[in-house]
Amino acid sequence: MSYDVSFKAKLDGAEQWVYVGDDWINHTCNTSAMIKEVCGSYPSDWNGKSCEELIPVLDAGVTELMRYSQRYRQFEPSNGWGTVETTIEFLSNILKNCKMYPTAVIEIN
Repeated sequence: MSYDVSFKAKLDGAEQWVYVGDDWINHTCNTSAMIKEVCGSYPSDWNGKSCEELIPVLDAGVTELMRYSQRYRQFEPSNGWGTVETTIEFLSNILKNCKMYPTAVIEIN
């Protein structure tokens, strides 16, 4: 199982949502405990939240993982599907899109 992340926004005066940013960002759920540890919540909890709201959460999580990588190796799954590095990349990609589209809403499937 994995997280599929996309970003949607409503244009001024429009009734319909449009997707913005990267088509979707995908990452294994195997590092969900690591993400919860550094961000305080699981990615599935972010569904429907505004990007603006998640910027500080993601920024803190990426910073923590980069600064203390060794501390979080214990959360890497034994099957090798998901590492500290892939999790940093996943969170960084979401953060980049949130900064580009702060009024967008995150959609996670």
